[in-house]
Amino acid sequence: MRPFKPITLVNLTLFGLLGLTSLLQASTPNASQIASLQGDRLLLQNGNQRPNPARVGNRLTNQSQALIVPGNNRSLARLAFVGGGQSYDGLLLQAGPDQQQTEYRFPCVIVGGKVTLSWRQGNNRGCKYGVHLSPGLSAAAPKQQQKPSATNKQLPQGTPENKEASLTIQPLGNDPILLRAVVDDDLQAIETLQGEVLIISAQYPEGLRLRSGERYFNLGDGQDQVEPFNPTEAIANSPDLQEFLNPEIWRESQLPAPVSQDINNHLIAFQDLNQNTAATDTPDMTDLSLACQAEVDFYLANLKATMGNTWRPPYPPSPGVWRTEVSYLLTKDGRVQNLQVAQSSGANIIDQAALSHVRTLEQRFEPFPSCYPYEALPVDNNFTVRYQ
Repeated sequence: MRPFKPITLVNLTLFGLLGLTSLLQASTPNASQIASLQGDRLLLQNGNQRPNPARVGNRLTNQSQALIVPGNNRSLARLAFVGGGQSYDGLLLQAGPDQQQTEYRFPCVIVGGKVTLSWRQGNNRGCKYGVHLSPGLSAAAPKQQQKPSATNKQLPQGTPENKEASLTIQPLGNDPILLRAVVDDDLQAIETLQGEVLIISAQYPEGLRLRSGERYFNLGDGQDQVEPFNPTEAIANSPDLQEFLNPEIWRESQLPAPVSQDINNHLIAFQDLNQNTAATDTPDMTDLSLACQAEVDFYLANLKATMGNTWRPPYPPSPGVWRTEVSYLLTKDGRVQNLQVAQSSGANIIDQAALSHVRTLEQRFEPFPSCYPYEALPVDNNFTVRYQ
């Protein structure tokens, strides 16, 4: 039994493109309300008027408004997106803290600095066609969005005209999403802590998919990479992320009661998701019977052989033997979780190629042996390149 079904990459590509939601219109919230502030000298600017101190409860409601968070590594602002009436529009945003100024422009634009974003579960959520990030510019009033055309249809309203060095983060699927992003003139970095997003940029006009536990880097010189990381450790090591995910922080705001309750449900979903993810941790293989263990071993042997035979590695940096070991959990529906480099080859280009190859074959695996009782199967794959 072969471990995955032969589906052509062309079909996979076409399926991905047909599945993308149209970007001809932006999903615009009615308002973004400031739920909490930290630090000093946070300003709210309306068009070309003199900026005023930002206050908890202030609402941004039109594209001439911008919230400016100073770059002092301690100031931040948390905003909740509000729909019509007293409804919650399914998006939480934190601007800062960072060493450079972070500017949020209503409705869906970030200029410079650092942001934390979270879309709630479901498809009814603000800025669902993307939050646009651009390197730091002057705190001028944002331009009005033009009527969508073939050249600007992928950009949210109020987008600065620095298209070559900017990108759009678009939520994918209906699962709750949590991510952090940093953008300035020399660096673009996005890490997806939960859920999946699509990065749309000049380099990736059709979008680059970024999954939970993956970090994207672009150093501004055309060189970029995606690498795995541990979301649980990232949250544990970040006090501002822990506060962001704490419902009590949002209850102390001046938000309407229905909005506060919906935010509470939004954040509880992350706790439930973490519990579900923990349930798919490495199963106890010692519980299997000898006959079932033999079936699983045969399944894994075929899987690893096919993975190795279909891999087309890049050229290593120098002659020699280069060996990368990756580990992951394969779920019953063919998804790959907790993908990481268990042992590096010493060449990042080889390590990244191995990770990408595993992702390429995702959801093309055949079902587990019928005797296997668990939801996920731990896999260790070795990828070796001999170059002389």
